[in-house]
Amino acid sequence: MKITLFGFGAFPGIPVNFTGQLVHDVSSFSNSYPVSLESFVLPVVFETCGQFVRSYIETSSPDFVIIAGIKRKSTEINLERVALNILHSYGTDASGKIIRDCFISPKGKEAFFCPLDLSALESVLTANNIPSRVTFHSGTYVCNQAYYSACSIMHEKTGSPSALLVHYPMVADENPLPVSATGMRHSDAVCALRLIIQFVCAVYGIQEA
Repeated sequence: MKITLFGFGAFPGIPVNFTGQLVHDVSSFSNSYPVSLESFVLPVVFETCGQFVRSYIETSSPDFVIIAGIKRKSTEINLERVALNILHSYGTDASGKIIRDCFISPKGKEAFFCPLDLSALESVLTANNIPSRVTFHSGTYVCNQAYYSACSIMHEKTGSPSALLVHYPMVADENPLPVSATGMRHSDAVCALRLIIQFVCAVYGIQEA
């Protein structure tokens, strides 16, 4: 089985985006499961992010895609159920561009829904003392663009939108936290991603070696 992990680079307000390092930090996880993990850092740029995701998946043909993003004001991990076919930003991307009220794919589906049982995954994370919840609006920024693009190409290739966007709260020691946010330890963020990979493996019938 092959799983692709996407994190993100820096963008305005986030000079250090820990999700890029996070997806690389789980590489040793493949030692205990017969699964190939590939990790890449996506640019937080509207013009290139979605196309990079589609091109990579078209070439690499993963079985599942996990995207790790940041939700700055969150206090827990958000498991995003819905990928929306919309771009709308109030702030700029990393290139300084703002996009307002446009489709990611003008002829595409309005939305895709993650095929995993996210309530069950939430229970797994909560049982391991990692605060999390299922949410139904993944935003309209670059994270959602990557999510929709991944779901779209996976659906075209396999008949299923086999992808999940995981929004993390801030990691306390890497960026100034918004007043309403509670920082997550990097070790807990790594643990959460490993548990999510383990959950995906179980769904696909992959057992620990």
